[in-house]
Amino acid sequence: MVNIIIKKTIGNRKIVNAKKTIKDTINKTLVLKTDTTTTNDTTRYFEAFHHVRIFSDSTQAICDSLYYSDVDSVFRLFQNPIVWNDNNQVTGDTIYIFTKNKKLHRATVFEQGFVLNTVVPNKYYNQIRGNYINAYFVDGNIDSLHVKGSSEIVYFIQDDDKAYVGVDKSSADIIIANFLNKELYKLKWINKYDGTTTPMKQVNDTTTKLRGFNPQQDKRPKSKFELFF
Repeated sequence: MVNIIIKKTIGNRKIVNAKKTIKDTINKTLVLKTDTTTTNDTTRYFEAFHHVRIFSDSTQAICDSLYYSDVDSVFRLFQNPIVWNDNNQVTGDTIYIFTKNKKLHRATVFEQGFVLNTVVPNKYYNQIRGNYINAYFVDGNIDSLHVKGSSEIVYFIQDDDKAYVGVDKSSADIIIANFLNKELYKLKWINKYDGTTTPMKQVNDTTTKLRGFNPQQDKRPKSKFELFF
């Protein structure tokens, strides 16, 4: 069951002047509460519970529960959240999605953060994990990742002809990854760097996968119509 509640508050008072209950074809219940009073001091927020799904052209997400307020334009995703943007998958204990001008601006992952960047579908994945991750976006496209706390990364190395020549696996206190045209192009390690590079002929699951590796494309909403089924 999915319950979505939309409320408005004026000062410290909650005002509810309208209520609608809508049932869809799979017996999910949608509860809308709206204030018909017009004022400049009005806050809108909504909460969603159980099997929450989000879809937009550039970003999709799922989680168990969600909270959003237009005070800060932040979507707060709780319990097994997953966020997809282009060829990237982001997971963690809790994820905050910050929007600006109705576009994805930043995502913050709290605890057990993991980012998968698809290099070759079902075969090669750049990966980065850490206790705390900030992902920054420009025009809806990923621009950089700032990873702190037990940070690790696996990425596939290409030569000038775009052929894959090896896999680099490394760790540091802080890792900063920059992207260009949706592809990883620059890395920076800060404090306690340790890493190895393995030629492609010698790679295996140990060299190409970090702990927590788990592609979940099968759960990704493919269209807005999937939200109703």
